[in-house]
Amino acid sequence: IYIRVAVRSWLKMPHDVTDAFLYADTSCGGLKVLHLETSVRFLRQRRLAKLLGSSDPLVRMASQTCVVGTTQRYWAGPARIKGTELATQREVDRYWRGRLWESVDGTGLPPASEVPRVHQWATSGRGLMSGADFVRAVAVRGASVATPLRSSRGRPGVDSDCAVCRVPASLGHVSQSCPSTHGLRVRRHDDLVKFVAGRLVRCGCELPNKFQGVNYQISFSI
Repeated sequence: IYIRVAVRSWLKMPHDVTDAFLYADTSCGGLKVLHLETSVRFLRQRRLAKLLGSSDPLVRMASQTCVVGTTQRYWAGPARIKGTELATQREVDRYWRGRLWESVDGTGLPPASEVPRVHQWATSGRGLMSGADFVRAVAVRGASVATPLRSSRGRPGVDSDCAVCRVPASLGHVSQSCPSTHGLRVRRHDDLVKFVAGRLVRCGCELPNKFQGVNYQISFSI
């Protein structure tokens, strides 16, 4: 529980972000934080199994003691998460993936698992982003940005519509289709094009004439 609380605090997550977002694999849209309650059980089981099957006769003899037997019985059996029995780590991973995809914020994530490499930034530890940018990127990833639609949860009477379009102001609408953010989307697109073009120029590639004289030293941000 302390790990979960600490991660939520560091990433400035709203209280209603599902735990599945923390524990689900990054390829499924989560953050792959280690869930100790289940991981420790499976690690103990594997360790005890190695003792029992050791090639060293002394180790095998020691594994027959009552202390090892008691420990083995204690850690035997499946892990449990909120009453659900899970026999393997793979089942645990499927459990968290299902919980994330069934949530309101994660309902659009299933197609993202088809391209695992786009999620590498979440756990790579590379210094391409500042800490503040990483926190903001995680908020977008988890759909926890305080849009009018999200801020209206549990607050009857609060307007959840976009002030410009008068449709539900979800993160997808604000970031992808609302006219009020059109200029920012165009700028983001142009910055990406310049970034890629600059890398190609460094590699000695020839670009179309429209890129000649373009300043590739851009301020690239999330």
